[in-house]
Amino acid sequence: MTLPLHTAEHAAKEARLLDKVRELQAQLYGARIELAMHNGLRDDAQHWRQAMEKVVRVRRDAALGAAEAACGCFFEAAGRVDAAEIQKGAATHA
Repeated sequence: MTLPLHTAEHAAKEARLLDKVRELQAQLYGARIELAMHNGLRDDAQHWRQAMEKVVRVRRDAALGAAEAACGCFFEAAGRVDAAEIQKGAATHA
């Protein structure tokens, strides 16, 4: 199914796909950190850690921006994002 461009549905799907890409990037960087540490490459591990942290920050900022646009209040948006992260973590570890 092809969605027409510039619709709310299209923007929402694009945001979900970008979030998934960022999630996978963070996982990849985490694996690169482990590999570097396994091989005693501390500087490489630091590089990948910084890259992973940047992706995590961008991902969280995007989630905050979307939540704030939906509800109009930064603090409520931050609470929603935090709750979603906690719920996702609980589901992952269950």
